[in-house]
Amino acid sequence: SESGTHLIFITLDFVTRSKSDLQEEIVDTRQIGIHRSIPSAKCVVFDLDNTLWEGVLIEGDISLKSGVEELFRTLDERGILLSVASKNNEKEALEKLEKSGLAQYLVHPLINWSPKSENIGRLAAKLNISTDTIIFIDDSPFEREEVSSNYTEIEVLAESALDDLVVHPRLSGGSTNESRNRRLMYQQQFKRDEAVQEFGANYIDFLRQCEIKLEITGPNKSNQSRVVELVQRTNQLNFSGRKYSRSEVNKILDDKSLNKHVIRCSDKYGDYGIVGFAISHTHDKLTTIQDFMLSCRVQGKLIEKAFFEFLVKSTLQYDGILRINFVQSNRNAPARAVLNELGFTLSDTDPAEITVTPDKFKTDFINVIAR
Repeated sequence: SESGTHLIFITLDFVTRSKSDLQEEIVDTRQIGIHRSIPSAKCVVFDLDNTLWEGVLIEGDISLKSGVEELFRTLDERGILLSVASKNNEKEALEKLEKSGLAQYLVHPLINWSPKSENIGRLAAKLNISTDTIIFIDDSPFEREEVSSNYTEIEVLAESALDDLVVHPRLSGGSTNESRNRRLMYQQQFKRDEAVQEFGANYIDFLRQCEIKLEITGPNKSNQSRVVELVQRTNQLNFSGRKYSRSEVNKILDDKSLNKHVIRCSDKYGDYGIVGFAISHTHDKLTTIQDFMLSCRVQGKLIEKAFFEFLVKSTLQYDGILRINFVQSNRNAPARAVLNELGFTLSDTDPAEITVTPDKFKTDFINVIAR
């Protein structure tokens, strides 16, 4: 143990999966003795003293525990975010992490004397993830209880769990490029966060200088795994609230009667990768979006507005009605907020819709490329 308004929302996704489908993002918790489905873990937060390393930093020499660096490398490659909540001198602890080779894998380490539950709450907000997707590991029963009492949804483990963490059922991670580059994408986002502070209240001016680019394509073999991942993971901006199994997604992708849109996003700070997937169809002057899933990584950047602009321009020529199948779930309040902000008519029984005009979804600072 150790001595304009722009809406941002925090939550994440869950969906039941079978035991044989190990690469799916969500685990069936019957495997670990819980009688409900819980989301796969997105972040592991570690204690330092007597957890990642042997000994207590302020008392003298410490040594990294055997296998920790390999564990970090493996989890990082799976797209699992790694961080630290430690009661220590920040400068000394960061120096030790740097020398040990672990610092390169960490996102937003929190090393101070605040309660660890407070630090973990701040970390979840910084990463824009739900606390129920965090695993916390600490050798101190006191620290474990302090976190558990404030966040009952966080899985809290003793330091002995390090030995088998690589096979933990909630840490199978992903196999797509987006998964492998997840830490890098967060580090790029931190640079964006720093840059936006310079613009103060002029958030749109900040977005203008970001040089945001959308590339809209159809599904293919190279992006199919990421589409499956998006459909199964997205909750915050999952407008229909639907969840599809891998086989159901494959049937949708093979259905030539449906228009499918795969959305990739980048800006001058880096590549977000594939962030969205939509299914639509048009009849006369009505375009209906059957499903629309958008990654939380691009929330607040008006990507959905630019996509709607692309869709109405290519299908309706700005003359008709855009309808979106919105079904309220217990996790997609951000999607409802987006539709409200854009002026859609919402009801509890009917799809959301809006009469389109040439300037309804205008976002001239986002470069949209259709391929």
